[in-house]
Amino acid sequence: MLVKLSSTLGRDDVDLREIEELISQDPVLAGRLIQAANAAVFAGYGPTSSIRNALLRLGLIRVRRLALMLGLFNAMPASRTPEGFWPQSLGTAVC
Repeated sequence: MLVKLSSTLGRDDVDLREIEELISQDPVLAGRLIQAANAAVFAGYGPTSSIRNALLRLGLIRVRRLALMLGLFNAMPASRTPEGFWPQSLGTAVC
């Protein structure tokens, strides 16, 4: 599903309804998207609970990044994380 969403978001003639439909098929992604849209950085006058409003608040580029990040996060098993991975990642992010 994430591959289809990513390819759809990469098109020039993307339709918001099509993206909304794809995201609604994955409850975890929909929840994360709405959670991100309600973050203080993107929050409007009130919280949103719809996928459409979350898409409008975040924009398609951020939605694509969020979907790719979730796909990578789910692809890496938690028990197989190499020693020192998270401190190294945090250090890289800070730099």
